[in-house]
Amino acid sequence: MPSDYNNWCPEIYRGLFVNRYTDDKVLVAPCCQARGKVQSVDTFDFNTDEYLNLLRDEFSQGKKPSACQRCWDAENIGQKSRRQSAIEFFKFGAFGISNEI
Repeated sequence: MPSDYNNWCPEIYRGLFVNRYTDDKVLVAPCCQARGKVQSVDTFDFNTDEYLNLLRDEFSQGKKPSACQRCWDAENIGQKSRRQSAIEFFKFGAFGISNEI
């Protein structure tokens, strides 16, 4: 678990939002708040997906992915974002208090 939560989100590693786009394509995002990318149903893999890995890389480099702008905007005006809620959920919620996410 990172010590700096200002630029990290567990949804990138644990979440997945999928919405049917056409018969053979889906819209994929790390959560329902993030902007997604249309992907082929046949080739999608959570662990190796290029789009999700790009977002993971951006977070690991200390960047704030533009796909996650809804969370950044909410936080900038003092609201609790889905990102912040996910951090609380995985740290204290469903799994009890934990030092690892």
